[in-house]
Amino acid sequence: MGKKNFTDKTYGENEAVVSNIYDKIQRAYLTNSIVFTNEFCSPKISSVAKNLCSKIGVNFCAYGVFQDAERCMLSFSLCEVENSKYPIDFLKISVKSKFCSLDHKDFLGSIMSLGIKREKYGDLILENDSCYVPVSIDISDYVKSNLLKIKRESCSIKSIDILEDYVPNFKFQDILVIVTSDRLDSFVASICKISRNKSADFIKSGNVQLNYSEIYEKDFKVSENDILTIRRYGKYKIYSFLGYTQKDRIKILIKKFA
Repeated sequence: MGKKNFTDKTYGENEAVVSNIYDKIQRAYLTNSIVFTNEFCSPKISSVAKNLCSKIGVNFCAYGVFQDAERCMLSFSLCEVENSKYPIDFLKISVKSKFCSLDHKDFLGSIMSLGIKREKYGDLILENDSCYVPVSIDISDYVKSNLLKIKRESCSIKSIDILEDYVPNFKFQDILVIVTSDRLDSFVASICKISRNKSADFIKSGNVQLNYSEIYEKDFKVSENDILTIRRYGKYKIYSFLGYTQKDRIKILIKKFA
């Protein structure tokens, strides 16, 4: 797979980041060394990078600290890579205020206001008035020195030992749905409890993403482990196909991101 083909498959992503990842995969192959990305990559980039690595015989690993992490730092090598080797600092951002309720967008917006590229930090998990976020080691000190407030509330930041300290996980709501087929419109109809016709219109209008890419074809096939994002309804992981009903409909376990 040439660089142009690689970048074409990751259309919509940061072109400079994608090009750099391609070069790093090639360097790992040619130098027989471990090469890390300096960024946390989206599932789309990770998928294409994994495919290229498998074709040329390079070991692909992705690590985002959290179980079920979506944004991950990647490594390319000819051997296994320990999680502790990744150039990641895991931060706990704490805010104690009885007068202000903060959510995900408040922490994300405050970090982005520092002028840091989104690729430089991974997923965010909020728990007990704190936000846990892995960041690239090269921006860690900058974040600690400059992130002073979340919204209008003062915050404190400390590094967490990934191997020794508590690491939270995503919370999911388990949902059992029945679909008539593995088509996208069938999944959207069942999850949103709307008709197949309304589901098709919803997809055609650009309201549905599969693995973070907008899909406009109602008959697009959905598979296990796909991430389905439906505007105004939420984000879901297609967790497991459980079998069939007596009417030959498919039983699916879906996990909705809380």
